[in-house]
Amino acid sequence: MEKILEQILKERNLKQIPYQIDYLTNPIYSKIGDKVVLGAGTSAGKTKMTILRLELFYSDKKNSDKVSLIVPASKTILRDNFENELDSFNVQKKLSFSYVIVKNEKEIKQALKDKINVIVCLPQTFLRNYKLLPKLEIFILDEAHQWYFKKTIQNVLKHTKPNHVLLLTGTPSRFIYDGNFTFKLVPVMELYNLGLVSNVKIEIVSSSYDFKSTDWFGAFGHLKNNKTNSQKDAEDALLTVCNEMLKKLNNPIKGLHSINNFTGNNISKLFTVLNKTIIYTHSRKQATNFYNTLNKNKNLNGKILLSHSENDKNSEEFFKFQNEDKYLILIAVDRGRLGFNMPELFNIVDFTMTQSLDMLLQMYGRLLRKSEESPNRTKIYFKVATKNTADYFVDLMTAMLCLTHIDWYSKYNGKNMSGIKIPKVLNNRRINTKNLNNNRPTNRGTRPYISIEELGLPFDLNFFKQNVFHSSNSIFDTIAWTTLEDVRKEFFNLKKQIYWTEKLAQEFIDKHKPKNFSDLRKIENGSGLGFWLHQNNLSEKYFELQTKPWDIDSTKSFINKYKCNKLTDLRKYPRGSGLINWIIKNNLTKELFPKEYDIEWNDNSAKEFIKKNKPKNFTDLKNFGLIGTSLQRWIYSEGGGRKRYFQDEKIFWNLKIATKFINEHKPRIASDLKKFKNGSGLLTWLGKNKKTKIFFK
Repeated sequence: MEKILEQILKERNLKQIPYQIDYLTNPIYSKIGDKVVLGAGTSAGKTKMTILRLELFYSDKKNSDKVSLIVPASKTILRDNFENELDSFNVQKKLSFSYVIVKNEKEIKQALKDKINVIVCLPQTFLRNYKLLPKLEIFILDEAHQWYFKKTIQNVLKHTKPNHVLLLTGTPSRFIYDGNFTFKLVPVMELYNLGLVSNVKIEIVSSSYDFKSTDWFGAFGHLKNNKTNSQKDAEDALLTVCNEMLKKLNNPIKGLHSINNFTGNNISKLFTVLNKTIIYTHSRKQATNFYNTLNKNKNLNGKILLSHSENDKNSEEFFKFQNEDKYLILIAVDRGRLGFNMPELFNIVDFTMTQSLDMLLQMYGRLLRKSEESPNRTKIYFKVATKNTADYFVDLMTAMLCLTHIDWYSKYNGKNMSGIKIPKVLNNRRINTKNLNNNRPTNRGTRPYISIEELGLPFDLNFFKQNVFHSSNSIFDTIAWTTLEDVRKEFFNLKKQIYWTEKLAQEFIDKHKPKNFSDLRKIENGSGLGFWLHQNNLSEKYFELQTKPWDIDSTKSFINKYKCNKLTDLRKYPRGSGLINWIIKNNLTKELFPKEYDIEWNDNSAKEFIKKNKPKNFTDLKNFGLIGTSLQRWIYSEGGGRKRYFQDEKIFWNLKIATKFINEHKPRIASDLKKFKNGSGLLTWLGKNKKTKIFFK
């Protein structure tokens, strides 16, 4: 395999890159039945590696009749990336396999008829056509973190049963969390060490937006909807950010010190100097407001493009921005954050306000490709922060840079973000804080740390590699490592998390003297202690009477004491919920509550139970314990459906219920069903699922 690959690379004048050679020749990545996650940063050459993988496979003539599928995420621009790369390979030297880009059902059928080896299509193309596909040899999914876990893709995999699954992504956290995959990971720092990516500078710029911690989804999520819809707020924020960007430029623009409005020459000078810039926004309204605001400037008018799902469905604006020099600014919402290939992009202004590390890493990756025209020009990622949290966003971006190292890239699973260790320089006497670059507003007093940006050093990969981890700079002789969660709580004025130990737990209990375990909830920080005790099986140590282990005798005594007739009755009494869990865990439900299992349901017993207990609806049956849930199951499977007993309920038809209905009512032809109650619904179901002929020839 190594010799064949060496020959292919030589013929195509391609370099031998270590991680690519390992992936393409190491047998652990080509085992039949394995799902391989190729997690690699931008410019790692995931598309080229995929094509080389196919070239190696189809160069063996015994595979000439095999079919493979490439799914380049959901955007036409990503499909075009694959098409362009395939064409480039094929023009240079004919590939060992045939390929075609398909855009509809007709083209899929034609590709299969023509016995094409590799079919390339978007997921929405085969949404309803995947059953046309035969058994696949290799299934390749780009931007897999977005699509792999969706039902659409799972249906395709179930139907096509591919021998090999290759999942391409720059952010493998979801797969790391799942764990059931084979991984080939190539972090950004490895690419940087090989000279394959740009050294992008990160600048944190304050805006006039002022959001609370509750304005985000979760602790480290995206900003909630409708938070950036105001036109005035958008204009104010954009003006503030443009002035902040101006201050951050290494080479100040001659005669330009501030920007006071959007109609003067200053704003156009800024973006002309910056060159090609994408402004990523949080919402369509914010994007439209920015577009309208910047177009007020006569020098920028005609140089700005707007792209979102409503106005640019085929990504035509992106194509213009990529290929026409006159366009300086592209304002985008969801487009272009993933897989967008543009080496001549020099700046990103990130107004998304997202705290998601995966999304930040994806947007950062858009700047990593080296410029071919100006390789020495600095690329800048401007991360927009809220009014008083610029220092927090520095730490957030520091955490993102941690993911450029294999240590965190291989461990980050999307759920452990709060525990990422980030470096902070101790604010000791050797650092003159008066001379620091700290002119932003802050809502805190004396701080124990100095943030990286405040030291006035370049915030980029080289700095991160040389200074932070190797302490080659004297400023970093004393590095403190803190967690992102603690930093977030400090900046948003949230309560600090208590890291419980047995000693702290004992001190807390001695101080507050809770009578029992439940009393912990009434005390500040008590719920956290209760959760920690339960998680570490220490509840009994501090509350012996309250958490005495259950056994069969104590359980029967409890049931007799409170005269519980069904399992759910236990919930009404102290410790009852815990007892329910113990009973279910030990499979004692039938032994302790036999009456809940004794009923053999039929139409009469079901009606009698419903008449006697008066459940409000079908769902309400579950509130009658196991007897209610067993009746639910019987109604679904044999009783003719929920609408038979609950008139306001919809019948969820299946073949068994349909057969029973037809045998009971005996319609002569399909249209006779309309004469019977609920028959029209059955007629619709039969037609929709093409099952009419089963009952009516």
